Amino acid sequence: MLERATDTPPGIDAVKAVGTVSKDDYQKVVEPLIDDARRNGRRIRILCEIGPDFKSFTPGAAWEDLKVGMGSLSLFDGCAVVTDVGWIRESTRLTSFLVPCPVRTFDGRERDEALRWLASLPEGPGISHRLTDETWAAAPPAR
Repeated sequence: MLERATDTPPGIDAVKAVGTVSKDDYQKVVEPLIDDARRNGRRIRILCEIGPDFKSFTPGAAWEDLKVGMGSLSLFDGCAVVTDVGWIRESTRLTSFLVPCPVRTFDGRERDEALRWLASLPEGPGISHRLTDETWAAAPPAR
């Protein structure tokens, strides 16, 4: 199940994964959050908590996560994943380069640090790589 957490500073949304997360959970929790952001023209800074009560994602939940995520990535300013679950931490680190916003993992006891990090992010879409004239000129010629 996914639950919305309400104990976050303004401008930060939080979801917590408990037990088994299903496709229905995404439709009831994540999709309304994204729809609200679109409707109100706001950006999303999200804290995802995956604690010791988490068991698994159903295949439908994994597909819904991919589908919803790919359709709304441009809305995100940042994502903080708070977990001590090893495979979640590693898969987040390995795939974070695929998303256009900063993503960081935090240990379960670093929730407050994760909230501070999210609050410190600049507003709006960021650029992770930029080619300048100097960079372009210094690049070796294509062969």
